[in-house]
Amino acid sequence: MKLTRILALYALSWIPLTAVAQTAQAPTYQKGNQVTTADGIFVVDKNGNPFGTSGNPLNTFDSNTATVAAAINAPLNAQVTHAVLVGAVEGATAVGTSSAYPLTIQGNASGVAVPISGAPTVATGTNGAVSLIQGASTVAISATTSGTVQLVALASGKSIYVTHVHVITATSAGFALVYGTGTNCGSGTTYLDGANGNTMAFTANSGYSAGVGLGPVYVVPSGNALCAVFSTAANYAGSLTYSQF
Repeated sequence: MKLTRILALYALSWIPLTAVAQTAQAPTYQKGNQVTTADGIFVVDKNGNPFGTSGNPLNTFDSNTATVAAAINAPLNAQVTHAVLVGAVEGATAVGTSSAYPLTIQGNASGVAVPISGAPTVATGTNGAVSLIQGASTVAISATTSGTVQLVALASGKSIYVTHVHVITATSAGFALVYGTGTNCGSGTTYLDGANGNTMAFTANSGYSAGVGLGPVYVVPSGNALCAVFSTAANYAGSLTYSQF
């Protein structure tokens, strides 16, 4: 019996030990939440160093990263200045709507123009684009007797921008553009050319022309009407182009 036990133990001592394969475990990810130390989950690189630190940032190179951008389309805080590359903003607002958050676009050093819809407005002294006024309406200038005639009625809070005017007379006559309030600019009458009461003197078959319809040649202050003064009876003919806003 003792010999049998000894032989059995001797046989076991010659059994080769099978190597146990150790399989590396893939990193664990938690979907939908930020991974923090409180979660007990760490994403590490192949050397065992944790990702997400300043010295070992986590970079994602994958076509699916487009879904990340779609998930963060939230309005920017209007009280914070954000540096945004021109061309990287696909749309500040939906078409036909406006945003409560201002979007300021600063030109780059290359001088490439930034297309903007609507009337651009910039501060005085900057290098940006400014609104260019052009004529939107035309009124005829016509008279055969002397007197003052209203050409453009006043509108509260709005100025009149004359971008072109021309007039001619058949005989010697005088003409002037004035502004004011009341009937035919009768109150606060102010001449736009020269001193008050002085009209431009035309000889027969002569007149004058100013402006090409782009940019104002006369600006009537807000809340005033625009009128024409015909100093003598004559055949006056012409027109005036303007915008009022």
